[in-house]
Amino acid sequence: MPRVETVRDLLSQTLGWRLAYEHCAAQVRCVAAWVQAASVGQPWSPQGCGEEGE
Repeated sequence: MPRVETVRDLLSQTLGWRLAYEHCAAQVRCVAAWVQAASVGQPWSPQGCGEEGE
């Protein structure tokens, strides 16, 4: 277990994990939306999917 010297370091690590989790969750939602659109034969644009979106 890494030693955390200050509360600020702990908060920084926690925030980093939260940001990583939120980014991952956004990608999952993006893929789910694409699969749903493909399953009904609708064209799908990667809007709101981070780097792919315009």
